[in-house]
Amino acid sequence: MPRCSICRQVKDEIATCKECGQKFCRDCGNYNKGYCDDCKEYEKDDEEKTEEDKEVAHEVQEIEQEDIEAKGD
Repeated sequence: MPRCSICRQVKDEIATCKECGQKFCRDCGNYNKGYCDDCKEYEKDDEEKTEEDKEVAHEVQEIEQEDIEAKGD
């Protein structure tokens, strides 16, 4: 049976952290996001990057639309 690297308990299910590679159980991290409790700060960074990427994509789309409209005149 696998052992959690954080709480050291033997568990039926163990995930691997996307950031540090530690094996963690459901009690010691976020299975859905893929981060152990030690790397929670990276989870927030990912969310901020996603929001920032959306804003940049929207700005690029607006600029492209302005270019298309300017060429049409």
